[in-house]
Amino acid sequence: MRTFCGGLLAHEKSSLFEGFHPKSSLAYDHALGPDAQYCRLSRTEVTVALLRAEDNEFRDGEEGCEKVLPSFSGSLLPVPLTGGWRGAADGGSVRVLLDCRGNDDVVAVTVGSYLSMSSSEEDTERRAGKDGWLDDDLYWARFATATAVKASARWGCEAEKGRAVRSLPAVSGESTATTSANGTCAGLPFGRDKRLDTVWETGTSTDAVYEKCEVGAYHYFDARYEFTARFGAYAWSAQAEPMTRP
Repeated sequence: MRTFCGGLLAHEKSSLFEGFHPKSSLAYDHALGPDAQYCRLSRTEVTVALLRAEDNEFRDGEEGCEKVLPSFSGSLLPVPLTGGWRGAADGGSVRVLLDCRGNDDVVAVTVGSYLSMSSSEEDTERRAGKDGWLDDDLYWARFATATAVKASARWGCEAEKGRAVRSLPAVSGESTATTSANGTCAGLPFGRDKRLDTVWETGTSTDAVYEKCEVGAYHYFDARYEFTARFGAYAWSAQAEPMTRP
């Protein structure tokens, strides 16, 4: 573990993380650049990168940015992390951003593909779990935060760390009426089209890196309009997304 994934992974027990599972296997290790690593622990994919302020490859949305800041692909609407961290969890990935003091450099950690179950099994487990989250979601969230701290120290990035992630905001997969929108959908001019009656939305937070609002017209068509917002390093690579139309 001293050299795997650039020696950046927080495999040790600490105040932020309980340490690796004994059966974790080191499956793959690849350098994405001088300050970026991609590796797999069993099936779990991990990307750790230092995004330097002067590196336009990341700020201008080049292909390399997608490699170090993978797209959200979980089964849930993303929620911000707890414990004073800037990041998100979406049921399929966890991501953390640490801002370096004194400059605009950012340490970015993404952990994904850690669930080894079918979508139907996942849905059943989440319904039975606490607030819609699984033990693996919290385990890898703690690992991601601890790895961000370890990587920042390795790269000489002074950053303020948060606390151990013991819980995540409750998952809200249920729809609500447009008149009751109080998250990312709040304030949209629904009155201009009376057909729009239903929303699915993430909550708002100053620690969020990604927010999403989906708007539907339940009695008229099945498709949904989607509105997204990205923050921090994720805003650098944001590409214009086509609006879903009925």
